[in-house]
Amino acid sequence: MFGKYSLFGKSGSQYDFSTVDIGGLRDKAVELEQRQKGMKKKINPKVINMIDTVEKKESELNKMLDTVLKDKKKIEVTIEELDRYKRDALEKTWEKVNGDFGGIFGELLPGNFAKLQPPEGQDLMQGLEVKVRLGSVWKQSLTELSGGQRSVHH
Repeated sequence: MFGKYSLFGKSGSQYDFSTVDIGGLRDKAVELEQRQKGMKKKINPKVINMIDTVEKKESELNKMLDTVLKDKKKIEVTIEELDRYKRDALEKTWEKVNGDFGGIFGELLPGNFAKLQPPEGQDLMQGLEVKVRLGSVWKQSLTELSGGQRSVHH
C-alpha cells in the first residue's frame, strides 16, 4: 500500500475515488451489517460447522467408495482369470483322463470304447458322464450295459 500511495485520488487509477458515492457505500455497509445481525438470530453457527463436517465426511466417503469400486473391479478381473485357469486345467485333465479311460476300457473289452463327455446341451464345467460304444452301438448310459459288461466297468 505504501508504494502505491502516490496513486491515491489519481484520475483513472484504481484508487480514483472521485466518482464513488461514499455516503451510498456507508448506507450499504450499515444495511449489510443489519442483515448479518438478523441472520445471526436465524442461523445457528453450530449447524454451519456441522454442515462443514458432514461435507468433509461425504467427500471422504466418496473417496472410499471410489477405492472400493476400483478394488471390486480388480477382484472381478482376478476371478475371471482364475475361472479361465480353472477351465483350462479342467480341460487338460479331462483330455488326459478321457484318453486313459478309453484305452483301459478298450483293453478290458477289446473292440469297444468308452469316453467321458458333458451331458447333452451342457458344458464341461457342469459335469461329465460316461458314454460307451459296444461294437458300433453307442450306449447312452451304463444301465444299458449287461451285468457282465458293467462288472468289467466297475
